[in-house]
Amino acid sequence: WLKLLSIRSFTFESGMGEWLKLAGHPCSWGVDYADHPANPPWEKVIGCMAAAGYTGTDLGPVGYYDPSTLKEVLQNAKLDLVAGNIFEKVHEPEQLDFIIEKTRASCSTLKAFGAKFFVIVPHIAPEREATAGRPEDAPRLPDDKWEQMMEVIKKIAVVVKGFDICCMLHPHAGSWIEYDDEFERALADLPAELVSLCLDTGHCTYAGIDPVAKFKKHAARIPYLQLKDIDGTVLKRLRESKGSFWDGVTGGVFCTLGQGVVDYHTLLQVMKDTGFSGYATVEQDFDNKIDDEERKLQFPASCAKQSVAFLRALAAKINQASAPGSWLKLSGHPCSWGVDYADHPSNPPWKEVISCMAEAGYTGTNLGPVGYYDTAALEGVLKSSKLDLVAGNIFEKLHELNQLDAIMEKTRVSCKTLKRFGAEFFVIVPHTVPEREATAGRSQDAPRLPDDQWAQMMNAIKQVAEVVKSFGIVCLLHPHAGSWIEYEDEVERALTDLPADLVSLCLDTGHFTYAGMDPVAKFLKHAPRIPYLELKDIDGTVLQRLQQTKGSFWDGVTGGVFCILGTGVVDYSALLSAMKANGFSGYCTIEQDFDNKIDDEERKLQFPASCAKQSVAFLRALAAKINQASAPGSWLKLSGHPCSWGVDYADHPSNPPWKEVISCMAEAGYTGTNLGPVGYYDTAALEGVLKSSKLDLVAGNIFEKLHELNQLDAIMEK
Repeated sequence: WLKLLSIRSFTFESGMGEWLKLAGHPCSWGVDYADHPANPPWEKVIGCMAAAGYTGTDLGPVGYYDPSTLKEVLQNAKLDLVAGNIFEKVHEPEQLDFIIEKTRASCSTLKAFGAKFFVIVPHIAPEREATAGRPEDAPRLPDDKWEQMMEVIKKIAVVVKGFDICCMLHPHAGSWIEYDDEFERALADLPAELVSLCLDTGHCTYAGIDPVAKFKKHAARIPYLQLKDIDGTVLKRLRESKGSFWDGVTGGVFCTLGQGVVDYHTLLQVMKDTGFSGYATVEQDFDNKIDDEERKLQFPASCAKQSVAFLRALAAKINQASAPGSWLKLSGHPCSWGVDYADHPSNPPWKEVISCMAEAGYTGTNLGPVGYYDTAALEGVLKSSKLDLVAGNIFEKLHELNQLDAIMEKTRVSCKTLKRFGAEFFVIVPHTVPEREATAGRSQDAPRLPDDQWAQMMNAIKQVAEVVKSFGIVCLLHPHAGSWIEYEDEVERALTDLPADLVSLCLDTGHFTYAGMDPVAKFLKHAPRIPYLELKDIDGTVLQRLQQTKGSFWDGVTGGVFCILGTGVVDYSALLSAMKANGFSGYCTIEQDFDNKIDDEERKLQFPASCAKQSVAFLRALAAKINQASAPGSWLKLSGHPCSWGVDYADHPSNPPWKEVISCMAEAGYTGTNLGPVGYYDTAALEGVLKSSKLDLVAGNIFEKLHELNQLDAIMEK
């Protein structure tokens, strides 16, 4: 669905096919003007694009590519010509004839190659170049000159339309169309049927505009994008020092995609969700006025390779996430192997735990307590295990103010690792306390935290959440049995006291059930605030015994209150159906709290691993069933009947063999069969035949003389 101007053809292992194409632009090699003496040889630039993995290229400034030999060069490089552009002073009406001439020259080449897009890029102006990225300092074009500029753009667009090419406007930093007010004014002044929008993620961000929000707003007008990224530190420095646009280019404000502040995960997801299908060009503005001819070619080429790899991986991830059944992804947590504290001597080796997770069928893992996973070796281990790093957490005494500095430090350390691996979530888990451990699961017996201490705890959580937010990671609160945030009154109070835009909710099905809450009802109530869940199950018999004997939380853990998913009391069919109906898509972490303080090292690893395999299999089967039930057209399921093969009576000599009839039904695409007349299908062998054919037994019937009373006994027997 997304073809990016310059990525070489490839096929995903998932078999989804060649849906992502990327194209490059000469500007990434510093080519803004065709005749600049610093420009590298154009044939070598095209060679670099092909080597980087692009399948297309923008024509760039008219005259840089030699149209007389371009066809042969592109064919050898296996690149399409996708788009062209002008970078001209459209705010100066006296330039119009010259600009029109360039436009015709460019469009003639584009038309010859079947390219579809032409982009009008307003040239920078000195007074705006100096104030790029600072709308409060920037002068605005007077109304009369603005109107003249709009007329120039319309006249260019009419010429482009004459070549049957889509004309687009590209707002540009340092030009007279840069900031949000100018962006929207231009789109209002220019007819949508004449001028579309080329959204440039880098220039939007430079101007203080959220490119994701802009794409959502104008998606119907955006057939093509240009993708850049912005180094937030450099941009901040430019704004503070009042640096110019060209200071930004030479200072590296445009960086390799995925290394800056543009939220590409959200952007690509929104593009896919809104049905975008077309090309995008990857760009990274570069100053080529350097003496090192090798660097002039190879530095942009290296950046391009990295950007292509980043976009491909991200697009593949999004594509995989949209596949049938993939709305629910499953990750593991070290706590299922008894790892609650990083340095406990009973902990099993972390690499072996990750290996067990991979074997169980997980595709991700939680980081667990800071220091348990060796972050220096983690990347290689996760890569070989094909696991994502999904989330991290703290399990700390947030109610004790003297612990806050240490908690904040642990949070920073965890978030640095999460950020490096692209993990999205950080979970705040209040630690258990003796007076609440003893009353876990018994709300009527449990003391409550005094109001002043509650307020202090809320403040501590907010401070931790602010740190998490600074890393661009979603912070969530996880109510926990045996802690000061366990029961329904405390959960609701905390969610009221904590800003929703700062702290989301990590719903843990086990802890909610332990505390007497219905996790399905709680999910339905707070679904917009729940981007991530932790899934446990509760053995109802053990929980009842704990409540009757007034057992503690840790008595519950050692007594097996947390059980394999699907064997307890949590209604996972209802929960997953509610999640799917509410549009949930992403990771959930499966947990089964376990006491690893045992001498049997083999059991310490293999018992949790066995439980994990069973939980994964249960959830996968259930999610697939729910997915199938909610798939388009799945309200109508089709089954066959032996009568379609002439079988009205079980013992008729003309009947074909029943197994072959069932085989024919399966090949025809049925998912079920009617039993037909009693005795036709051999019921002793039927189960195996239906299973191998993947058919359900749906119905049965009688075809009898109900008007003859003497037949009734035989009919009843049948």
